[in-house]
Amino acid sequence: MSEHFDAAVIGTGQGGLPLAVRLAQSGKRTAVIERHLFGGTCVNVGCTPTKTYVASARAAHVARTAAIGGDVRATWRA
Repeated sequence: MSEHFDAAVIGTGQGGLPLAVRLAQSGKRTAVIERHLFGGTCVNVGCTPTKTYVASARAAHVARTAAIGGDVRATWRA
């Protein structure tokens, strides 16, 4: 069985979900295609600044706990 749509929106991130809603509200039969988490990265994982802080904290943790040892410090600058 096949279905027919007027529009297909790939990804439900920052622009995809509002686009799908507007298309549907305008009367278009709209399909939404999402590979993983509905809502995109910002909603489910955190926007770019948050991901940068998390990645930096992870790198500092790995460096501190590495077998080579040593004093590792992280300085946060905005």
